[in-house]
Amino acid sequence: MKKKICWWTLFLPFGLVFAGILPLGSWVVAQTRPSSTLNAVAARIDSTQTRTGPIGKLVDILNADQTIGSAISRTLRGNVQLRQENTLLRAQEVVERFDSNVITLSGKVWMVQNGDTLTADQIVYNTLNKQAKASGNIRVSNGQTRIFTTSGEYDAQTKLVHFTTGARIIDSTAVITARRGSFSNQDKWGNFEGDVKLVDGKTTLTATKGSYNTTFKWGEFEGNVHLVDDEMALTAAKGVYYRALQEAFFYGNVELRHPDFFLQADSVTHNRKTDISFARGKVKLERYEKRAPQATIKTVQSARVFLFGGSLYHTNASKSSILRGNPLAVRLKATKEDTAVLDTLLLAARILEVNEPDEGYQHIVVKGQTRMRQGTFAARSEVTRYTKWNREPDFREEVQLLDTPIVWSQQNQISGDTLRLLLKDGKPDSLSVFGNAFVAQMDSVLNKINQLRGKKLFGFFKQDTLRSVTIFPQAEALYFSRNDQNKLSQGIQLKSDRLHLTFEKENIKTLDALKPDGVIYEAEIIPEKFQLNGFNWQPDKRPPKKEFPVTDEQWGWIQKRMNLSPERKQIEAVITTPVKQMPEKPRGKRTTAKRRNR
Repeated sequence: MKKKICWWTLFLPFGLVFAGILPLGSWVVAQTRPSSTLNAVAARIDSTQTRTGPIGKLVDILNADQTIGSAISRTLRGNVQLRQENTLLRAQEVVERFDSNVITLSGKVWMVQNGDTLTADQIVYNTLNKQAKASGNIRVSNGQTRIFTTSGEYDAQTKLVHFTTGARIIDSTAVITARRGSFSNQDKWGNFEGDVKLVDGKTTLTATKGSYNTTFKWGEFEGNVHLVDDEMALTAAKGVYYRALQEAFFYGNVELRHPDFFLQADSVTHNRKTDISFARGKVKLERYEKRAPQATIKTVQSARVFLFGGSLYHTNASKSSILRGNPLAVRLKATKEDTAVLDTLLLAARILEVNEPDEGYQHIVVKGQTRMRQGTFAARSEVTRYTKWNREPDFREEVQLLDTPIVWSQQNQISGDTLRLLLKDGKPDSLSVFGNAFVAQMDSVLNKINQLRGKKLFGFFKQDTLRSVTIFPQAEALYFSRNDQNKLSQGIQLKSDRLHLTFEKENIKTLDALKPDGVIYEAEIIPEKFQLNGFNWQPDKRPPKKEFPVTDEQWGWIQKRMNLSPERKQIEAVITTPVKQMPEKPRGKRTTAKRRNR
C-alpha cells in the first residue's frame, strides 16, 4: 500500500537548515552520496554550499581529504590546501568557526605570503585582515633571512616574529641568537633581550639586549657589550656595531684589549678592517712593550709607559698614537716583580705622539709648551722627544728638547738651542747641549748666580744632581767665591777654550781652564750688573708638580696595571678565540612526493 507523502515534509530539511539546526552540506551529502564517497568530495561540496564561515567566503579550498561539519564550526583534515589571493596555506587540519573570521591550522603548517615562507606547529589566521599568529617550532624565511624559534608568534601583516623561548636569525654570514625578542622581515629590524649574540665569521658580539638591522648590517647593543675577534677584545656598557664597515662605536667605560696595547676611555670607535681607533674622554693607554729578538727579561722589565689624555687617535698598522686634551705620559721604572717605584718620569704638552716602528723601540714626541719632570729634575721646551731602546746589550732612554729648551737640576739651570738627556736606570745620567749653551747656578748662601756659557756643553749626573760640566769652545765663566765666614770674597770672570767644573752639595768644587784669561774683582768693586752675555735665569718657569695633574683615579689605574698577575697579562695579551658560527642544519633535497605530502 502506498503511503501518501505530505508535500511539506519535502521542505522540512530546508526549514531545519534555515533554522540553523541542520547544515545544508550535511543534508545534501546524506541524501545524494553514499558514505563511501564522502571523503573525496566533502570539501568541494562544503566550499560551494556554505557561505556563513570564512572558508568559502574569503578563502578558497584547493584540497581537503575529509570535512567534518556542525552547526557552528567545520573541520578540514588531510593535506588541506587553502588560498586567499596571494596567500597559500597548507596544514594537516583546519578548524573554522562560522561566527568569526578566524581559522586555526595545525600539523605541519606551511604558509607563503608576499615572498615569506612560514612553517609552524600551529597558525591562527584571520581571513579578514590577513594576520596570522604562529606558535611552535616557527621558521620564517624570505630567501635572505631565516628565523628559527621553538615557540612564538608571527604576524603576517607586519611580518613580525615574536619569541620568548630563544631564537636564531641567520642572515648571509651572520647568526643572531637571543632568549626573547622580535624580528620583522618587513623592515629587517630586530629587537632582542637576554644573552644576545651576533656571530659573523671570526667576530662575536655579545650583550644583554640590543637591536639589529639585517639590510644595513648594523645594530645598537647595551649591557656588558663584548666584541671579540682573533686580534682584539672590546667591552663597554653600550655600543653600536656596523658589520658591513667592520666598525664599532662603544661608549661607557670602554676597554679595548689588543695584542699590542690596552686602551680605556669613555668612548671608543674602532675599525677592525683598518685597525684604527679613536677614543674620547678620560683616555688611558698602555702599549705592550715588544721584546726585541735579543732582549732579555731584565731589559724588558726596565720601564713601562702609560699615556693619558682627552682624546686619542691610534693607528695600529703604523704603531702610532696621537693624544690631545692635556695629554700626559707617565714612565715608571719596574722591577722583575713589576712593582712601581717612586721614581717616575712625567711628560706633558698640548699634543703627544707615540710611535713604535720596531720591536724594542718606542718614540714619544710632545709638542706645544712641553714639560718634563723626574724627581728634582725638570725641563721645559716647545718640542720634546723621548726615545726608549729595549735592545741588547743594555736598556737606554733618551730625551731631546728642542726650540728654546731649559733644564733645571737642583739649583742649576741649563739652556741652549738643543738639549739631549740620557737616562740610566730611569734617572738622568748625562746631558749634552748644542748651540748657545748657558748654565746658571744659584748660590743660596751668597744669593748670587754663577754662570757658564759656550758653544757646547757636556754634563754628568749622579742621583739627580749635576756633578760635573765641561763647556767649549769660547767658554766663559762668571762665579763668586766665599771666605771662611761664608761671606762674599771675590767675583771672577774667566774666558777659556775649555772649562771643566765639578760640584759638591750644589757648590763649585773645582774649576779647570785651558789657556785661561780673566779678571778678578774684590767684593767691594764687583760691578752692580755682573753678568755674561746671553744671561738666562728663569726659575719661575720651572714646571711645578701641579702642571702634571695625575689624578687618584689615574694613579690607581697605573698601580692596577703594574700589579697584574702573569695569568692576567697572558689573558690580555692573547685574545680569546672567538666562538665559531653555528652551522645551519643540512636541508637536503626534497622530492616531488615530499613536497606533496608536506
